[in-house]
Amino acid sequence: MGRYIFTILIAFSLLLSVLSGCGKTRDYVQATLNREFTLAVGETASIDEEGLLVTFRDVPDDSRCPKDVQCVWPGIASCMVDVTGNSTKSSIVLVQPGGTKSEAYEFQDYIITFALKPYPESITPIEKSEYSLTMTVRKAGGG
Repeated sequence: MGRYIFTILIAFSLLLSVLSGCGKTRDYVQATLNREFTLAVGETASIDEEGLLVTFRDVPDDSRCPKDVQCVWPGIASCMVDVTGNSTKSSIVLVQPGGTKSEAYEFQDYIITFALKPYPESITPIEKSEYSLTMTVRKAGGG
């Protein structure tokens, strides 16, 4: 009987430790409107004053012409981003043409300026974990 109770207590303790990990809060990059912030793939920024979360999910395509090569077409890079606010979640694709330093994207009441780094070089492939997305979020209309 004692062995049975001991086994139940161990199982219950393990269950509690697993469940306690489920309620942990996520670590967010703290960001503010009109200020530049940088996210790695998989990271989320919280813009508390607007109740926005911005998650840099993936770089599904990077065909930008490497900086040490002559190309006929500059190529593009696509960045998958989730923006969550006002109880809605929107998935958007930010597209940066090759050769440009930054681009802007209008989303609802916001303008998102962004730049994907690093820029490709012909001899060095970029791993997904090396990408970062530098962004600034501002209100449309100058707010």
